[in-house]
Amino acid sequence: MNKDLYQIKKELKSLVSKQENNKLRYYYNNAIYNSNFLFIDNVINSKKIKESPLKDIALNYLIKSEKIMPEGSYLLSKILIELANNKEIVFLKKRKNLKTIYKIINENIKEEKYNKLIKNIFNFSGPDSSIICKTTENSEIEVVKENKSYFNINIHPDFENVYFQNQSETTKKFKVVVMDAFIERESEIMTVVEKAHSQKMPIVLICRGISKNFCRNIKEILVKNKISLYPYIAKFNDADPFFLSDISTMLNAKIYSVESGDNFIKNLNEKSVEKTLRLTQKSIEFFDKENKLLSEIDKKISETDDVELKGYLIKRKKRLSTNKTIVYVPKKDIKLLNDIKSIIFLYNKSVVSDIVYFKNRHYSEYCFLRIKSLAKSFLNTTKKINYVIKLRENNVWLFNSFSRMSMCFKHF
Repeated sequence: MNKDLYQIKKELKSLVSKQENNKLRYYYNNAIYNSNFLFIDNVINSKKIKESPLKDIALNYLIKSEKIMPEGSYLLSKILIELANNKEIVFLKKRKNLKTIYKIINENIKEEKYNKLIKNIFNFSGPDSSIICKTTENSEIEVVKENKSYFNINIHPDFENVYFQNQSETTKKFKVVVMDAFIERESEIMTVVEKAHSQKMPIVLICRGISKNFCRNIKEILVKNKISLYPYIAKFNDADPFFLSDISTMLNAKIYSVESGDNFIKNLNEKSVEKTLRLTQKSIEFFDKENKLLSEIDKKISETDDVELKGYLIKRKKRLSTNKTIVYVPKKDIKLLNDIKSIIFLYNKSVVSDIVYFKNRHYSEYCFLRIKSLAKSFLNTTKKINYVIKLRENNVWLFNSFSRMSMCFKHF
């Protein structure tokens, strides 16, 4: 181990020890408290790390770990210390249940009143709930539970100000068509436009994209005929291949696709449906549940041991039937806001992953393994840098040696 890496390890070990013994204190509202979630602040402000030649590399990895999970830098530091000492990273898998999740809360939230508050929030939200934390101007904490089905999907930018400049949302009965296609010309959807016009209904178009010519020409048609058309864009995403399929299932509509032999005149109206929806610039909300698809997804979740697949299935389930709990925290209470946001993140990650036990603490297995990989990458990077420096030093020595020999021969 080179001396620079040794100094980084030594400083991180010192900071971890202080954190574990409650010697890293924070002051807020005339009170002193300790928080693992603020460990990164001490790392960034460490004089020894600031003066290290490895400062930029070390901070880059430590900040990356915080993006994986709150207190990620604390966990990364503990893993780095073990790996730097050539020790194996030993952890245990724990059964995931409410008791284990409560241990994560207990390990991170020491204040009794806040600990109890967060547990009450989890009990209120239920096992399948997604918890979101927001600020409020009110002086009291408010917890609201919602059960909706909605998809995060953006309306085309050219239509944002047309429909949402003076309002944030609109709820109506729409004629909806889902197309697995990029729309080049307005003529491609005119059968639906004409039908909607005769029924005096606004249109929602969900497709892969639309051309500039389409935007320009369809706007002229809409203004002339006093029709509303909301084009939402669902570009294909390898990380979410069932997005368009899930939307069509919620609508109880078939997807229009040229590759399947569909044509604009015959099939577009056949595959359109009428639905009451709530639209915003960035989402479509449904008022019906799709219980059959939810049951199929639940079955797949119970059958798979693949962490990534399970995470994706849960993501699909949440948008099909969103059980959401929103916690409104007063802006004035920054510490509580930070703690609740952090513990909610850990809770949500633990729900979609297994739980592991390492160094007297519980973690989401997904987050733990990613940070473990980050720690190994950090050590490999520093070793490569050390090798390059040594190689350059050797090259300089050889060059100087040959130079001296050359001068000797000239003199001779």
